[in-house]
Amino acid sequence: MITYQAINLAEIINAEFYSKSDDINNISINEIVFDTRLPINNPTTAIFFALKGIQDGHLFIDEAYKKGIRNFCISNKSFITKFLDANFFIVEDTLVALQNWAKYHRQKFNIPIVGITGSNGKTIVKEWLSTTLASKYVVAKNPRSYNSQIGLPYSVLQIEPKHQIGIFEVGISQPLEMGKLAPILQPDTVIFTNIGPAHQQYFKNIDEKIIEKLWEDDEKVSDTAHQKILKIVNYKRSKILNIV
Repeated sequence: MITYQAINLAEIINAEFYSKSDDINNISINEIVFDTRLPINNPTTAIFFALKGIQDGHLFIDEAYKKGIRNFCISNKSFITKFLDANFFIVEDTLVALQNWAKYHRQKFNIPIVGITGSNGKTIVKEWLSTTLASKYVVAKNPRSYNSQIGLPYSVLQIEPKHQIGIFEVGISQPLEMGKLAPILQPDTVIFTNIGPAHQQYFKNIDEKIIEKLWEDDEKVSDTAHQKILKIVNYKRSKILNIV
């Protein structure tokens, strides 16, 4: 991950920056933490995002602080007075802040990006393509299956100048999620693996799920498994780039 200066990052994510440091121009950040159970390579240059999911990430700020982290993106200002030697990025929504950072970061790189979506097989296809292309290119990709509203922006933020191509899987589980992820990744080509029953309880029918996964970029889609995908793509755009 490339290094960002704290004052620049605050502007990128539209944060109110609070620090008692005498040298705020030299506060560097080059690691993202959102789960204190995972290894932290360099706590002094890491930033902890207090994300709200099943649990509120603000509940783990104490743990992150104990592990040496001194940069925090939060939406609850009460922690400012608790940790006087820490730096705080105060935002309305910490997840939106992370996603906006990733969107900004993606725009810094003019490399081909392949997005992979579908109900099943995303990680397998990503790993297969990445392994195949690694003999010729330096490949950026999601670690493990980091493809969610949190995982994808985290993955995109790992793109570095050395990378020549990006292969990223994109996962959704509810309506309107692809509209947040697609602008972050901005893929040049999309591979649609298949469509199945995963997360179907959140969609009215299978067509709604397909349309959500296609978002508005279905002219870039390569279908691999499901004829209904092709039918909807052809209906919406009357063309498709590649049939794999």
